[in-house]
Amino acid sequence: MNNPICKPKVKKRPCTKMHSGFSLVEMAVVMVILSSIIGGGLVTLSGAREKQQRQKTNIALEKIRDALIGYASTNGRLPCPDVANLVTPTLFDGLGDVIGTACQQNYGVLPWQDLDLEPFDSWGNYFSYHIAAQYNAPPLISCRTTIGNLQVRQNSNTGLLLADNVAAIVISHGANGAGRIDMTPTLLAPFFTRTSVSDPNETENTNNDLLFIQGAGDDQLMYLSSVIVQVKLLESNQCSLP
Repeated sequence: MNNPICKPKVKKRPCTKMHSGFSLVEMAVVMVILSSIIGGGLVTLSGAREKQQRQKTNIALEKIRDALIGYASTNGRLPCPDVANLVTPTLFDGLGDVIGTACQQNYGVLPWQDLDLEPFDSWGNYFSYHIAAQYNAPPLISCRTTIGNLQVRQNSNTGLLLADNVAAIVISHGANGAGRIDMTPTLLAPFFTRTSVSDPNETENTNNDLLFIQGAGDDQLMYLSSVIVQVKLLESNQCSLP
């Protein structure tokens, strides 16, 4: 007779050895996933940092614009570009270079000392500065004759005309630094050297002619209308209408 209290014995299965750690395939998959995560994070951080630098440079360009207007209101002209000492160039000093009463030349480094500003953009490069010939020598007598001859187009030299009769243009050459002005002046005209440029649109912002491109490569550009300068000169009695 079976004893109801007794339970049949359960036969235990033999223990199987458990694997510990990851296989090579699993490790490879993990490494690929981690690389993707880290790489994506670095790209995001890099993009955010460049965006921040461009925003800071835009703010700097607005300050430059205001400082140029203030300088013209006080002095009756725009400041001359900082070029070089004609005898022994050492470093740019942030002061506009003048021969007699006229600018040594119409393009060079932004004269940051004359404007009481910082000398560099977010990437540690000088701002390029170009002024129209009409603003080369003081004092301006007739506001009707102070029409700048610089021109700005969108994206290319055949793009939409954004502005002509421009009095001054200031350029940051961006993160790639293509076309930036080297830190040390030279004795030979134009008294400075630039880094090489491959983009034809960025070239337009470095060849010292009268045409400039908004949206060329990663350049950031600020242009100052002759009309604004004329109004400020009239308000400050620096010139008059004939």
